[in-house]
Amino acid sequence: CYGTVPISPLLFQDDVFSLSETVNAARASLQKVNSVMKQKRLTLNKDKTAYILFGQQEKQDQIREALKLEPLICGSFEVQEKQFDKYLGEIFHSDGLSRSAIETIRARTGKIKAVSFEIRAIIEDYRSEVVGGALCGLELWRLCALPSLLSSCSTWMEVTEQSVEIAEQLQLYFLRLLFKVPKSCPRAALRSESGCISIKYHIIIAKLTLLFHIRNMEDTALAKQIYTQQLNYGWPGLIKEGVKYCEELGIPDVTKVKVSEKEFKVMVKKACRLKDEEELKLNIFSKEKLQLLREEDCRQK
Repeated sequence: CYGTVPISPLLFQDDVFSLSETVNAARASLQKVNSVMKQKRLTLNKDKTAYILFGQQEKQDQIREALKLEPLICGSFEVQEKQFDKYLGEIFHSDGLSRSAIETIRARTGKIKAVSFEIRAIIEDYRSEVVGGALCGLELWRLCALPSLLSSCSTWMEVTEQSVEIAEQLQLYFLRLLFKVPKSCPRAALRSESGCISIKYHIIIAKLTLLFHIRNMEDTALAKQIYTQQLNYGWPGLIKEGVKYCEELGIPDVTKVKVSEKEFKVMVKKACRLKDEEELKLNIFSKEKLQLLREEDCRQK
């Protein structure tokens, strides 16, 4: 349960994800899974059936010791522990939410770099000159690569500077390929020339948009029930992060503002763009070698 909200096993096609608070609860869950599999004349993939321990390290160690004496069994095989695993494109890591976000981004690194090379190959085709090679590349990045890199980022909690920096480096990697400049080219110059906002603000936009959408859902929806629990009890999660972002951006509280979803999204995007420009300008003015950019408009050309 999440407070008073019951959480059932998460099912999507042939993937099952069950949450258990105790070892005994996990055993009972596995027995149910095994029973259903027998009824349906199906078999589980032994290599993909595993468990991950979350929580304080001391508690994890106690559970591991207990499982050494009496392992988790599902049907005819012993279920093995994994430090992390992928479920619906997201990495779940035993070290917690922050590490899960980091590993999710790292898992997407190879794919994003490959897409970056594909985009460069496309814009080098003479036909892309009709709309402008660089502009074509930026649009492909915004519409194709970026959504893939930040898929489900609205659900990433406790995102650290390290997580943002790993994703930011992928965006800079693409921009260097696009403009054919060396790694030594200042990031402020790349972002000023391209008009790309920081990855941090893409994540903030996604989180605030999701939070506003959940707030306006029916009370019977699972997401709305969890939202209500967080709001009423002040628990850590999306609401606390969202309220903090609103304060930093200087916009109305996402849990109280009375505007349409479209108006709210425009408000958030505008505030994030202005905040990003402000930070970029500070970066530019702090570096002597970037003095020619000080009068530049940092928005996308």
